[in-house]
Amino acid sequence: MKRRTLSDDTDDSGPVGAPDAPRFLPCRWCGASTAVATLANYGARCFACYEAYRREPQTHVDIGDKRVDRLGWAKALQRRHAHPNHGLTPPQIAMYKAALERLHIDDAPPSTEDSRRLDKAKREASARVAQYLRDPPELADMVSP
Repeated sequence: MKRRTLSDDTDDSGPVGAPDAPRFLPCRWCGASTAVATLANYGARCFACYEAYRREPQTHVDIGDKRVDRLGWAKALQRRHAHPNHGLTPPQIAMYKAALERLHIDDAPPSTEDSRRLDKAKREASARVAQYLRDPPELADMVSP
């Protein structure tokens, strides 16, 4: 069975019998005839369209950081929902509210007691790390027989 390639689907724009001649296809944005290699390098754009794309301000949506906070996605949606024209769908709103309510997280800042407990936990963890770095356990202690 012969493997199909791009050349099977499109005809060459170069002279017949010149396999090394560059092939041209239209740019997906402006339609200008552009070398296939250029289109492949610039996301199906000619270089002029690619440069225009690069000059546009790139907007991104805050999606939260799951590496730091397992509910970062829900908090990010909560922040987006606070703005007019947020663009959230009713299921998105229901999901983030359910996730935050399940863990009793609301818009209120943490209490002083919560802050003290968190600071104490951070200090204890820092002390454990410092102890580990000062006196690391032997490998034999870490491996069970």
